[in-house]
Amino acid sequence: MTNVSTDESSFMGREVLRFTFNISDPAQEKNYYLFEAVKQLVKVAHYFYWQGVKYDYDTQAGKDLFEQLEDEDEEVTLITDTIPTHQFLRLGLFATDPGSDNKTIGNMDSSFNRIFMTDTLFNGQSYPTSFAIATTLFTSATPEQKGIILVSVKSVSKEFYDYLQQYEKYKNDFGKMPVNQLSFPTENIQNGIGKLGASFKNEWKLYYDDLE
Repeated sequence: MTNVSTDESSFMGREVLRFTFNISDPAQEKNYYLFEAVKQLVKVAHYFYWQGVKYDYDTQAGKDLFEQLEDEDEEVTLITDTIPTHQFLRLGLFATDPGSDNKTIGNMDSSFNRIFMTDTLFNGQSYPTSFAIATTLFTSATPEQKGIILVSVKSVSKEFYDYLQQYEKYKNDFGKMPVNQLSFPTENIQNGIGKLGASFKNEWKLYYDDLE
């Protein structure tokens, strides 16, 4: 990954963040790439120490004690800690590169959960590309929806790529086609669901919410 940059713009009348970069593709092998973006929800905790004891400022009792100590000119420091949760909001992506495989999934004007691309057109080369991320959920006025934007570019195995591409098409076609005509992705987990595959990930963290 080289020449990574971001730019706030619009796409088909929607406010987006355009994520632009170069893929340095290894030669003489077939490579499969996925582009994704999610918002990882976080808990913003506030606390302080007084006489060796930790107090939770986010409770009424803790806040009252902190203000009392401040009024008494005691040396007390409020600490903010951003704690990532295991909750994620998937962000809508737009395929701005006509070389992506999303054209085989649905309308290129619509949003996707993932952008799919192989190195068929640029094997062994440095390839400039981009995708756009809907900014609708970037900021939130409520603490429960505050978080960190995670943008990732993954190099994955063919099995994993095919599975997620089939799953994306299944979700895109759901509600548009009769259920008996939908093709559910093939799986390889014995006595379970999903696909066992491999991936390598480059990830960027973008901060838009006020996490103080």
